[in-house]
Amino acid sequence: MLDFVKRIFNREAVPADQQQSWSGNAIYGGYVQYREKDGRLSTHENRYRLFDDMLSNIGIISAGIKHGQTLAGQPAWSIEKAEADDGEYAARVSQALFEDPATPWPQVVQDLYLSNYYGFAVLEWTARRANDGIITFDRFSRVAPYSLERWDVTDTGEVVGMVQRDPQYSRYIYLPRDKVVYISDRSLGGGPDGMPMARLLVEHAELHRHYVELQAAAFDGNLNSPLVGKAPLSELREAALIDADPVASIEAQVQGALTAAVDPLRKIVAAKSRQPDTGIVMDSATYKNQVANSDAESTSSIRKWDIERIKSDATAFDEIGRAIEATEWRMAAIMGVEGLMTGKGGSGSLALSKDKSNTFFIKTNAALKSMARAVNNDLVQRLFQLNGWDEVYRPTVRVENLRFYDASAHAATLRDLAQAGIMEADLEEQTKILSHINRDFGLDAESEKSEKPIPSWETMPLILPEPGGIDR
Repeated sequence: MLDFVKRIFNREAVPADQQQSWSGNAIYGGYVQYREKDGRLSTHENRYRLFDDMLSNIGIISAGIKHGQTLAGQPAWSIEKAEADDGEYAARVSQALFEDPATPWPQVVQDLYLSNYYGFAVLEWTARRANDGIITFDRFSRVAPYSLERWDVTDTGEVVGMVQRDPQYSRYIYLPRDKVVYISDRSLGGGPDGMPMARLLVEHAELHRHYVELQAAAFDGNLNSPLVGKAPLSELREAALIDADPVASIEAQVQGALTAAVDPLRKIVAAKSRQPDTGIVMDSATYKNQVANSDAESTSSIRKWDIERIKSDATAFDEIGRAIEATEWRMAAIMGVEGLMTGKGGSGSLALSKDKSNTFFIKTNAALKSMARAVNNDLVQRLFQLNGWDEVYRPTVRVENLRFYDASAHAATLRDLAQAGIMEADLEEQTKILSHINRDFGLDAESEKSEKPIPSWETMPLILPEPGGIDR
């Protein structure tokens, strides 16, 4: 027992360049083990089927992710050349990423942005040899998260490859780590597939779905609920008794008279399907009440003949509506897009809307910076290895910041500075002040370092591959 304890508390020195700990969740046979109590999330297949369903069928989730994708596809990407490069290698990298591939670069960015929702994103790149003999990229293909079933990791949890089950033919396809662009968000834990934002939305999404179903059932019940027919049966019976022939069966005559009078009403109430022009003419007479201690009668508002629907309490609709809005807001807050709901119901202000937008821009910029690091490590470095180029010439891929630019506010700031006499300062001080202002308004010179910035999604032509079928 003492020897076992000594082996646990091993006090031997560990080399500084050697990792001892395991990173992420346990993995057996390539399958990530999820520590989930919810059975829907305990297996890979069920997990991502639920995530896909939420993205497709819950409006605020769909709108939030699409909003982020649209914004992420807008900033320009640039190539910053290395000090030893005269611009030749930067131009080659720019062409290999932004011009040669059949996949438009904004689409690549939007595919990588889905790592915010699914926890990770994988894009497989395909290379080809250009006419000048240089190896370049031919296309980038997104690998669906649900299809990546197994992960190849080292003894410390580092990813060296992944296994996809082909959705078309159910084949197992091994993807080496150096053949893909791979981003994983492990800020809240998880394994190689990260901690999906979708996982944080599951409980709120299920509650939202439940409330929406209740609301739909309530509306459907009020609009298509069972009918209730009302008729003065006591008066009809008394009238039938007066008119009955004493020779024949009195009860049979009474039942016949009641059936003849009420049968049209009963058919409409009992009908399973009614045409829009279905109707009936009924007596509009109301019941009369005897006034106490008097021979006079008062007329009530209750009709003797009537058809109406069974309805629920109208006040419940407001409560369920507020519950649905609350779950939507919580999901929007998790995704950082609660600004989309600003102004709903007359609440909010322009200042609050701008603040929420700027906060989401910061979140999107962080995602773009993560993509830029992945592009530099997984694409630019690999391109240099394929062509045998010296690393000293390797450029850096950068992406401009996504910022809200208010031209009127910028002009007002410059006017205030001029009135304050700042413009009378020496040139160096003016340059420093204006540099800070321009940076705040997103006009810094950092984005002008681009050798070849790419156009936006709207202006970029869609380059389709040559037809030739699918080579399996």
